[in-house]
Amino acid sequence: MAPAKDRLVGRVDIPLYSINAVSERHVVVAGGGGKAKTGVANKIEVLEVVPEEKGTFTAEVVASYDTSDAVMNATVCQIKDSRHLFIAAGIEDMCEMYRMKYTIQTPKFSNGAVKNHEAPLENVANLRKRKAAAGDAEPARAQPNDRDANLNSLRLGFDITPEISFKSDFSEKNPFQKVVRFAPLKGVILTGGGDGYLRAWKSPTFNKVFEVKAHEGPIDDIAVSTQDESIVTIAKDGKASVWDFNGKRVLDLHVDLPVQDKYVYRNCRFGIVEGNKSVCRMFTLLNPAAYRRPPRPTYIVKWNPHKGFMPEKIKEAGVDCFSTMAVSDDGVFIGVGRLSGAVEIYISFSLERIYVCEKSHSTFVTGLTFLRSSRETRNLTQSDATLISISVDNKLKAHCIPPQSSMSVLGIVCFFICFMILVYIVLNVLGL
Repeated sequence: MAPAKDRLVGRVDIPLYSINAVSERHVVVAGGGGKAKTGVANKIEVLEVVPEEKGTFTAEVVASYDTSDAVMNATVCQIKDSRHLFIAAGIEDMCEMYRMKYTIQTPKFSNGAVKNHEAPLENVANLRKRKAAAGDAEPARAQPNDRDANLNSLRLGFDITPEISFKSDFSEKNPFQKVVRFAPLKGVILTGGGDGYLRAWKSPTFNKVFEVKAHEGPIDDIAVSTQDESIVTIAKDGKASVWDFNGKRVLDLHVDLPVQDKYVYRNCRFGIVEGNKSVCRMFTLLNPAAYRRPPRPTYIVKWNPHKGFMPEKIKEAGVDCFSTMAVSDDGVFIGVGRLSGAVEIYISFSLERIYVCEKSHSTFVTGLTFLRSSRETRNLTQSDATLISISVDNKLKAHCIPPQSSMSVLGIVCFFICFMILVYIVLNVLGL
């Protein structure tokens, strides 16, 4: 497969460690330089993906909030009965909650300054519908005069404010929250850190529901099934475990790889199957536990949670070790980031690689997120799927899967009939 070319869609002034999709055209990123007086700020920023002239797009900052320290991990929470979104961010041993109020930004001065107005959800929905309708009317490209007009029109923004914080890791030495996830149906935030404990916190008060010693080493990743039935944890001890929402261990994952070397789980994610949220699959990335010559391959494993987390497919995936992953919200694509800075996209059904961009970043990929799989997003990006990657090189890169030309079932049948008629005519002419 020939290497693909990515797009630089944004550049910020901080090293980035976390990225999450917020809407069809918004992503929230976080990172920073830490407490050391390096002159590098610590921030949470929301960026909007907007069209440019030649059918391309870029990401512009629409909200920013300075934090006390670098945010190393974060997730976006849609808490039930709340008018706003929330960000759960890991800062050292604390889980910091930030409220994201929707605002409607309107121009205030000719120099481009804007004024924020808090927006009820119905106004936000109407604004999204108008933008989507505009995108459907002319999806090809945005003209310069359209861009100028957009600057003088309503624009969705966010106001970020601190809400509550709670201690999520209790290691004796260097306590540190390493991962946070949100189970939307149960309204539960899940955290993992250096002490190896899995902890659950119930919104909106964020009281602790349970805590369990899940692993002997720090927890590196957590995944929640699409129907909030299972929790999967991955840790430095090389194990991956499945839990229920009472904090009870269900099982430890096991897969027989086609090699005898020791492997460790790196990441885990769930994805729906064919748009059906009641059916899902889980995907894990595995790296060799130790470096050897020649280098050992990495693996992607697809699991069936409905059959006791039985491995369904194992894919050898090259020797460059994994660093992060993401699954599209429609469950069709898997994005993976590598230690070398490479980014790849696979089809979730077959685990076939359909996109690779070598050295997209100058160092390892720290985060990935797919933009929402909606008509508005496809019209905006002119792509079937768009994956955004980040790293400590301060860059946001877009990786696009171009629209696939496809023939309908009726078209295939008509083509086959015409082909058979043509063969019949040729045989008659030749007297065969």
